[in-house]
Amino acid sequence: MVKYTIVFPLTLLLSHCCKRPLNSLIVKEIRCEHCNTWTDGYQEYCGHCGGKLHEKHLNEIKEREAIELRGIPLVKLNPDAPFFTRGLLHVIRFIQLIFLTIISLIASMASSTVH
Repeated sequence: MVKYTIVFPLTLLLSHCCKRPLNSLIVKEIRCEHCNTWTDGYQEYCGHCGGKLHEKHLNEIKEREAIELRGIPLVKLNPDAPFFTRGLLHVIRFIQLIFLTIISLIASMASSTVH
């Protein structure tokens, strides 16, 4: 659960010392998972018990990164392969990029017509 509070301009000037964003008039407070008290959401550790904040969120991000596919799945190029094989793989990679570009264009056109 996250709680937001409006901050006065004087506190905004002092927020620079606390490593809070200066362009925001809102302070984020979160409930510590360990001691169940409200604490500053911009800190890494709880000011009351010293427990690590955002622990569940960080663990969830690590689990998602381990599962999800990152990047574009292209054909791998081996620098030790013969010249002909590398040339053929470059052509196949170029065709893959054109295909992904066409699919992205179709998806963007389809999503823009939904409005």
